[in-house]
Amino acid sequence: MPFVTRDQTGRIIRQSSMATPGAEWLPEDHADLAPGLARARIEAATAIDRAAEAVRLTYVTAGDGQAAEYRLTAEEAARARVVLNAGGTLDPADYPHLDAEVRAGGAASLAQAVALVEAQSEAWSTISADIKQVRRAGKLAVAAAADLAAIEAARDQALAALATLHAPNP
Repeated sequence: MPFVTRDQTGRIIRQSSMATPGAEWLPEDHADLAPGLARARIEAATAIDRAAEAVRLTYVTAGDGQAAEYRLTAEEAARARVVLNAGGTLDPADYPHLDAEVRAGGAASLAQAVALVEAQSEAWSTISADIKQVRRAGKLAVAAAADLAAIEAARDQALAALATLHAPNP
C-alpha cells in the first residue's frame, strides 16, 4: 500500500493497496497518509465551503430560480443603462423585472430601478470577491498544511475571516 488518487486540488480522495489508472504511490510514512490527515483536510475544506455559502446567503436569496431572477434583472438594467445614457426613454414592457421592482414599490421609476440594481450588483461583486478570496486562501492553506494542527489552524483562520464578512443585521 498505499496508492492514492487525488482530486484537482491535490487532496486524496481514494486509497488502495492496488495500483489503478491515475493512482500515485506514496511511502507509508508520507505526511498525506498520517492518520486522519486526509479526512481532516476534506472536513476542513468542507467547513470552509459551507461557511462561505452561509456568508453569501446573508446577502442573496438561495435558489436557482432566484439566481436566474437576479441575472435577468441585472441584464435588463445593463440594457436600460445604454438607453438612458443615450438620452432615450424606457418602456416598461421591455424591462419586466425592472418594472416589477417599480410596481412592488422598491423604486419610483425604471431609471431609479436601474440605479438600484447597479448599486446592488456593485456591492455584491465586491463582497462576493472578498468571500472567494478568503475561501480559496483557506482551502489552499488547508491543502498545504503539514499536520493536523496546521490544518485546524488554517480552517479556523478561514472561518474567522469569513465570519467578519456576514451582512450586517437589518
